[in-house]
Amino acid sequence: MNEIRPRNWEEITRIMAEARREQSRQLMAGVRWIGRALTTLARAAGAAFATAQRRNTVHHVLSQMTDRELRDIGLSRVDIPAVVAGVWTRETEVATAKVATLADAGQRRTPSPVAGSQAELRKAA
Repeated sequence: MNEIRPRNWEEITRIMAEARREQSRQLMAGVRWIGRALTTLARAAGAAFATAQRRNTVHHVLSQMTDRELRDIGLSRVDIPAVVAGVWTRETEVATAKVATLADAGQRRTPSPVAGSQAELRKAA
C-alpha cells in the first residue's frame, strides 16, 4: 500500500495557501458573473419600463387629439394602437383606407330593408 506522506510542512502550507487563493479567485469570478447578470437584468427592466412609459404617453396624447388633428398628421383613431405598438407604416395606412373605403361602399349599396318591391331594391343598388 502506498501511503501519502507529506514531504514537509512548508510544502503543505504552500499548497493550502495556493488552494485558498484559487478558491478566492473562483469565488470572485462567480460574484462578478452574478453582478454582471444583475446589472444586465436591471438595465433590461429599466429599458422595458421606459418603453412602456413612452407608449403610454404616445397613446394618451393621440387619444386626446380630435379626429381632425389626427387627420392632419395622417392618422385615424384605428391607427393609434399600431402607432403605439410601433408597427404603423404608410402601407398600414393604405390598407386601412382601402378597408374603410370598401366598408363605406358596401354600406351605401346595401338597400334599406324598408324598401317595398324588388324593382325598388334594384334601383337603390
